[in-house]
Amino acid sequence: MQVKGKLLIVDDEKDIHEILEVMLTDVVTEIEHAFDGKEALEKIIAGNFHSVLSDINMPKLNGLDLLKEVRTQGHHVPFVILTAFGDKEKAVEALKLGAFDFLDKPWEEENLKDVVGRSLELGLYLDKFSKTPEALGELLEVHDENRKSSIEYLQKIIQNLAYDNQSLRKKIEQ
Repeated sequence: MQVKGKLLIVDDEKDIHEILEVMLTDVVTEIEHAFDGKEALEKIIAGNFHSVLSDINMPKLNGLDLLKEVRTQGHHVPFVILTAFGDKEKAVEALKLGAFDFLDKPWEEENLKDVVGRSLELGLYLDKFSKTPEALGELLEVHDENRKSSIEYLQKIIQNLAYDNQSLRKKIEQ
């Protein structure tokens, strides 16, 4: 499935950009790149992206702060966050900030394509149907419900993992 949308890839590693672009060429029609959070913020404010695929750990402005700033400025572009493997706490934080979804590095190609494709579709719907504040509010409410269920699911995973780790279990029980 190819979505006629515009994706911004944000990562400080050039190799990651190249790999993601090759993997996503049959998913998205237009891809732009930013190599740090500040550059990405400038592009998001100036451009019309249907989705953002962003790493968390970057110079100048990390992915979570980028997401916060984009939301503060009133942009509702769907974000997919790339996290280090096992970094579920940051993934939960990203979802609470309004991220569409997250992907663990290393990601599976089919999962990457599915998540990015769905985020692009949401971005296209937001662009097309959110011309009034009421319509935008309705769309964001539906997205918020989906995000809440994802957060609950991640919290259960964290609790299950922590149960086997005594020090984490003590932190959770406090």
